[in-house]
Amino acid sequence: MIFCHIDDLIITGPNQSLINNIIDEISKTVKLEKIGDIHQFLGMQICPDYQMKALKINQNKYTSVLLEKFSKNNLRPVSSPVELGINLEPLIWAVP
Repeated sequence: MIFCHIDDLIITGPNQSLINNIIDEISKTVKLEKIGDIHQFLGMQICPDYQMKALKINQNKYTSVLLEKFSKNNLRPVSSPVELGINLEPLIWAVP
């Protein structure tokens, strides 16, 4: 997968060899600068879970900054209609 925002690219894939091939091909036409593993992008924290082969993305830091900026960081939490920590699975529709 390639994610692009203005002049920033995130390139990810199932293995490093494929990622390197993609980088090599793009480098033939565009000057690239490798920064390394990603930890933050567009205000999102990105945490790879290598065991689950997944990326966990959150905006906890960004949300905290906004709450502090607008002096709302001492608010009490409200109840949620959904159980906290619930693991949502994608719904697969059956077509008759």
